[in-house]
Amino acid sequence: MIDRRMAFLAIVLLLASPVLAADDPAAPIVAIYRIVSAGDGTIGGYVITRKKSRHRWLSRSFAALWDKSDAVTPKGDESPPGADPITDSQDPKVRDPQVVVEKRDAGTAVIAASFRSWDAETHTVRYDMVREGGAWKIDDIHTKSDSKADNYQWSTRKELAYNVEAMRSGRWITPPKDSPNAQRMDK
Repeated sequence: MIDRRMAFLAIVLLLASPVLAADDPAAPIVAIYRIVSAGDGTIGGYVITRKKSRHRWLSRSFAALWDKSDAVTPKGDESPPGADPITDSQDPKVRDPQVVVEKRDAGTAVIAASFRSWDAETHTVRYDMVREGGAWKIDDIHTKSDSKADNYQWSTRKELAYNVEAMRSGRWITPPKDSPNAQRMDK
């Protein structure tokens, strides 16, 4: 009798876990950092930057914008954002990730993921989350390096929108103020 009860309980828990995870806006971010910190921690944010997998993690509008940015980027050029937004770097290394919910309401949330990289300094990446189709999806990624040497911050969504506009207009336009590309001049 106990074996049947345990089997029933295990089945109920397995079936309920996706439902419980669907209600946790941090669950996708925890899953992403579990992937990128596996092994030696150098896999990076390719989890979301590859077109095949980005639709799993990103909101429809964010994924569509990223697809559009890829489409207008000339062959052979790297599509923005030009760095890995998940690891806040161009040389990924994630150690000791910590994920917390900073704000949450019924349809949006802000999640902060902090981790150590190659150095001992802490890096924090913030995720704007939206609820779509019953699941939490990333709607923007904000990076502000906590390093004193790298005092910049940016929005991945703004970087992608900037690239789409710049490529369509055929000229450099003034990038968003919080862009690492802010030194570019309008020509």
